[in-house]
Amino acid sequence: LAFVVDKSLKAKDLINTILKAAKNYEINNSNNYNSDNTNIIKANNLQNSNIIESIELYDIYKGSNLPENKISYTFAIQFRSNYKTLKDNDLLDLRKIIISAVENIGGNLRQ
Repeated sequence: LAFVVDKSLKAKDLINTILKAAKNYEINNSNNYNSDNTNIIKANNLQNSNIIESIELYDIYKGSNLPENKISYTFAIQFRSNYKTLKDNDLLDLRKIIISAVENIGGNLRQ
């Protein structure tokens, strides 16, 4: 996923937003998870997540195709659950939730 955000927003802040959005998805769908399981994946050592296995920032773009004072961060996000097989609908829901969370902090999906 690639997001365009204000230059003042750091990649770490965007990652935290993504992780919080995924965590909210987990809480809202907690009937899918065994809350007694202590095997919790740590995503980039920022926040525990049972859905996001890893987030990799692999591109930062500051080119002329972006509006002034904007920057684009592109992430590879790997989803995995220890508790169930993630279906296409789960991934679509997570994607929507993540995009919405980034929009709430002033960013948008890069076209």
